[in-house]
Amino acid sequence: MSILYIAMKNKFFCVMGLIFILPVFSVSAQIGGSEIGMPSALNEADLKNLIDNPVVISALAKELPDDKDGKEWFTLACDTHILTLIPIEKIYAALKDFASYPKNFGAKEAKIIRTQGNGDVVSTSAGKFGVNSTYVYLQSEPVNSDAEHLIVRISIDTEGDQTIKNMDTQYYMKTLTLDGKTYTYLRNSDTTDYLGGRLPFQFTVMKGGNESSHKDGLKDLVKAAAKY
Repeated sequence: MSILYIAMKNKFFCVMGLIFILPVFSVSAQIGGSEIGMPSALNEADLKNLIDNPVVISALAKELPDDKDGKEWFTLACDTHILTLIPIEKIYAALKDFASYPKNFGAKEAKIIRTQGNGDVVSTSAGKFGVNSTYVYLQSEPVNSDAEHLIVRISIDTEGDQTIKNMDTQYYMKTLTLDGKTYTYLRNSDTTDYLGGRLPFQFTVMKGGNESSHKDGLKDLVKAAAKY
């Protein structure tokens, strides 16, 4: 996103890098929290600065108290946005084309294993340095024909990997016009708790790659969407 740079390049520490996630920003995106939107403070100059240029709104890296079993956990979060000429429908197509995740996002495999509500439950394999996990993709229906927007939410499935928890990833897309051109405002926020102690300096390494991996994740998503 993180897409989901998605659990492949971001989410799981391919040793150097990773994840996508949210932070402390005006609209909370924690599990069960509010859906994100377009920050009201953005002006025309801000929007022009976002054209093909991902910018981090906020980021968070925090070690958590050990759990009842004495296991170490930490939270990584990042909120990033970009402006692109790629339309919403193509970005959504890239997010939902799970068969192309190996080519587009570095996953070893991604496939739908069942449907759930208004979304799909997707199993992913992150390759040599990653782990297998299962995600729930939930789509909000587009609303407001005069200002179309779409939200896709992704969370960890309770039956999936037990080394991450409390994950909530959101993609917010909105069509807007700037200098006579039609753009898509794309925002990705993500927050996830990770089980620590599995690699030397794991928290330090993942914290260091938090913001850059999220920006790269949006770039990769836009690049993949351009093919549709």
